[in-house]
Amino acid sequence: WVFKSRQVILNALDHLDWKVSYYLEGKVRTTETYPSKPFPVVILKQDSVFYTRPIHFEPVSNKQYKITYNDGDQPLVKTVSYGSIVELPGVHFIINKPESINSSSVYSFKFNTREGWYERMIGGFNIAESAKLSTVANLQKTDPNADFAADALNAIIKEYLAQDLLNKTKSATQIIEFIDNCSQ
Repeated sequence: WVFKSRQVILNALDHLDWKVSYYLEGKVRTTETYPSKPFPVVILKQDSVFYTRPIHFEPVSNKQYKITYNDGDQPLVKTVSYGSIVELPGVHFIINKPESINSSSVYSFKFNTREGWYERMIGGFNIAESAKLSTVANLQKTDPNADFAADALNAIIKEYLAQDLLNKTKSATQIIEFIDNCSQ
């Protein structure tokens, strides 16, 4: 199935906002907030090898927040002003002041890799024929986050249709060129 080709899935990633994942940390479990972004993280510089572990975020005031992250075995805590540059191994970013955020909530975020999101996109993605010898396919994407599953499936379908149109255009162009060459 072309739907599951690496190229279609990687191109589908371009239709999603995948570079930063946000989580709400509870007492019992941590929940991904996708598609919601409780605070805007803007990546300024990112090396090919960068910090991918969770970074804990707590609002301190209207002007500052606190981040906690691990550097080896040691947790490091930084209090930072909104809009200031934060430098972690392989990544520089800014967290701008959110429009509204629950100051009693504890959040975390992490920087994602393209390969990691490729694995998430392909995981739980199933294709089956509707009926034997049918030209209709049933597509299914399962993920703990239903919003992500729907967005991922829509992005894959959109990219598949774009690839299909490109292939048909290419084929038609080759046929026309062949006919033109034969008639000369």
